[in-house]
Amino acid sequence: MPLEETYLGKERVTGTAKIEGTNDLQIAFADGTQRVMPERRFEAEKTAAPIDLTALRERRVQGIVKDLLTILLGWDMPLVDFEHVVSTLGLSLDNLEKHANNLHWGKNAQYDLNMSDLDKLIKTRTEAEATKT
Repeated sequence: MPLEETYLGKERVTGTAKIEGTNDLQIAFADGTQRVMPERRFEAEKTAAPIDLTALRERRVQGIVKDLLTILLGWDMPLVDFEHVVSTLGLSLDNLEKHANNLHWGKNAQYDLNMSDLDKLIKTRTEAEATKT
């Protein structure tokens, strides 16, 4: 659906469409690109005027913090556990990122990834994109 002067960061949004069976939106931008994102993130990040990436990040982070505080309250988390929860969350995210990198690269990306691997990926993707057009 068309929107009145809606922006995500510096990018002007020209339309959104709900993706059936999900909580996601397909977002169209003035430059012709499209992106999928959760509707709640779109609602938190959208503005009526362009904003810089720092302000965009702050809008996103504030929404996440609000949700996390609601979860912690729902659990009635003892305050003494807060640092442990944050530490465990950080470790969990690090492990997920390492696992995703290993799946993507087919190797232990943290230790075995070289500049030539990056170069090969970029060239392969660039060539694939060129053959699509």
